[in-house]
Amino acid sequence: MNIMPQWTERAEKRGLDPLGMQNSGVALYQTLLPGISNVTPRLRYFGYYCWVSDTYAKRVGGTDPETWRTWVRRSEALLALVSAEAGGESGVGGIEWATGVLLDDPFIIDFAPTAGLTAPRLYLKQRMGVFGGAYVSQLIETGLFALSDEHAIAIASARSGRRLAELFRRSIGDAERPLIEAIQTGAIQRGLLADLGVIAPSRIPLGSGEAQLYLDLLSAALEGARDSDRNRRDSLRMVLAVAAENGGQPSPDEVRWRLFDPGMPLPDDLAAHRLSWEAYHAHDLFQLAAAGLFAWALSRLGGQPSGFPYAEVSDELQLAMMAFDIAPGDASWSEMLQVASFDDEALQSAALALGRTSTPDEDQLELSIRVIAAIHHRVRTRPDLAAEIEHRFVLAPSVRSIRSELEWLENRRDQPAVHLMADYLVERVLKRHAEVALRKLRYQRDYTFHFETREGRLVRRLSYVPVLTSPRLGSAIQILRDLGLLNENGASPEGLRFIEAADAAA
Repeated sequence: MNIMPQWTERAEKRGLDPLGMQNSGVALYQTLLPGISNVTPRLRYFGYYCWVSDTYAKRVGGTDPETWRTWVRRSEALLALVSAEAGGESGVGGIEWATGVLLDDPFIIDFAPTAGLTAPRLYLKQRMGVFGGAYVSQLIETGLFALSDEHAIAIASARSGRRLAELFRRSIGDAERPLIEAIQTGAIQRGLLADLGVIAPSRIPLGSGEAQLYLDLLSAALEGARDSDRNRRDSLRMVLAVAAENGGQPSPDEVRWRLFDPGMPLPDDLAAHRLSWEAYHAHDLFQLAAAGLFAWALSRLGGQPSGFPYAEVSDELQLAMMAFDIAPGDASWSEMLQVASFDDEALQSAALALGRTSTPDEDQLELSIRVIAAIHHRVRTRPDLAAEIEHRFVLAPSVRSIRSELEWLENRRDQPAVHLMADYLVERVLKRHAEVALRKLRYQRDYTFHFETREGRLVRRLSYVPVLTSPRLGSAIQILRDLGLLNENGASPEGLRFIEAADAAA
């Protein structure tokens, strides 16, 4: 009998949130821009899926999930082919596959196999395609889809989803019949793809009923609008305000940094919403800086194959920090806050540097500490921001956020800064990572440890590069472009009117 241990293969993952802090920021921006996600950048998908659902109900009507899956995947593959034929369409699932198909210039495109799940090459691997992997959750969030009490298929809602399906149907006109035939057969003549171009994401007919419903959706003007709908509207209004100020299309980073500025000119009713975005961004910058400390420590561990005990990592930080101008040996953390603070421009430069692999280790350490100090100082001197952070972030033993971290620092603000940062690195960064990675191993079976403990010494396994989270702003910008509210010159006349939109629910 073989009684030796039989080890299973260790499946390693790098872990997107090694300190367990990003989730708090993600939870906040999800409430600020609901119904739009980082993987739902095209507005017309919302109308297309409503039409797909409504047409399936009329033409098929079955509640078998496999039949519905086939209908959805064929609809998506066909949209990818049409978009590839039209050209210039981004954010379309399966577009690379479709482009490759068209390069072969076939007379008949039989896409049924690739829209299945067993062909060697699929247009998309996700079982329920882009619909299940991205859009259905946002369709439900916006009220365009609803869960059924009778079966497991989410369907276009009676309130607005079926209405949008009908308006989409009117927009595409005579193209509907060949569109349905292609979905049913899973095949289409190459020459017919151009005729179906009216369904492409960039082809929303402005001024149509379809476009108006999208506008009502984004402006929270539909019947039964909720606070979440108004949050989405107000975030979009602020994106357009940045575009109007710039005179061009802003990048997601330009939007987030502009909303970080309390002096940004906005309509009075947007002040509270902008403050929520500032609280999110302050948190995101803090978690980036904490991750910068983590990355620095991992770099130090990587230079010693046998690793370091916690005490030596702490000593390494104190020794390095003593050489910084910002932290005289006996300066308290409170004293350091007065001299280490960054203005917003310097803070942005520091954030960019922290996200680069080429930033030298010592610079990374100093930038991380400066960013932590800058955010702490900002919150201490801004009662409105402090109150918003207290309102937006829960304080619980198992949750880490800017609120929990600033409370920890504030309670120790009179300690020497070098000792405080050394303690923070060990207690709030390194030990926190060990806790987070162990939890992922236990509950998710994912091995995400960046270091291992061997006989009391920390030995690096993986390096790490700090990252900011992505708060859906790229998708928001594209959606505004799709509806003609934003263009290369900034906010359009319709976009400017959207900025000043009154609360429809008032």
